[in-house]
Amino acid sequence: MIIDYELLSTAIKKMAEGLKFLMDVIKEVWKSAKEFVASYKPDYPRQVHPASKLCFMKDYRIRSQVIINKPLRISARTAC
Repeated sequence: MIIDYELLSTAIKKMAEGLKFLMDVIKEVWKSAKEFVASYKPDYPRQVHPASKLCFMKDYRIRSQVIINKPLRISARTAC
């Protein structure tokens, strides 16, 4: 099968010229969508879930129900 490269290149050039208008329209719509998203401000206040307001302690503490003389925090074992 013999490929005519000149005919192929002219067909690709014609297709690129035909699709240039479509590419310009897509770019314009994308630009307007980006501007809309950047300028969008919701009318309702942002709701914050009550659980996200809680502050958790950095040290997890153990409360023993039997003997209260145990240490109150978990410490990492340093001896091997």
